[in-house]
Parts: sequence; structure tokens; C-alpha cells
Amino acid sequence: MATNTNDRESGDACKAANDVRRGFSELPLDRKLSTLMQIEFDLLKDAVETVASSVSKVVDEVADAFTERPASAKPDAADPTPTS
Repeated sequence: MATNTNDRESGDACKAANDVRRGFSELPLDRKLSTLMQIEFDLLKDAVETVASSVSKVVDEVADAFTERPASAKPDAADPTPTS
């Protein structure tokens, strides 16, 4: 049964892709070029966002690594003032 569902989904995807191809082929050249440019800019935007997000995560992890205190460096142990 799962195979039938997968076959149906891949058939639906192929039909949708063919519909897009057919619609694209019917566009005039200037519309084709503008559509392709829009797609390229969307892909570029996604790539830049992914890179920026990854760099931001790395910077946050490095900053966290430098700000973490080791377990042995407790504030009370470093304070030389007597508590009595």
C-alpha cells in the first residue's frame, strides 16, 4: 500500500512539473527571462540567509565558549575577603 501512495505522489509531482514546463514554454521570451531572474534571486537570497544563519550560530557558540566559567572557578573561592 505504501508503494501505491509513493507512486501516486511521484506521479502527481511529475504531472505538476509537466504543467509548469508547459506553462513556461507558452510564455513570451521577456516573461521567461524575468521569471528565471526571479527564481535565481530567490535562490540567491536563500543561500545568503543560510550562510548568514550558519555564521551567526558559529559566532554565538564561540562567544558562549569564551563566556562559560569552568566548574572549579566559583565566585566564592576567588573572593579573598573573610565571611566571619
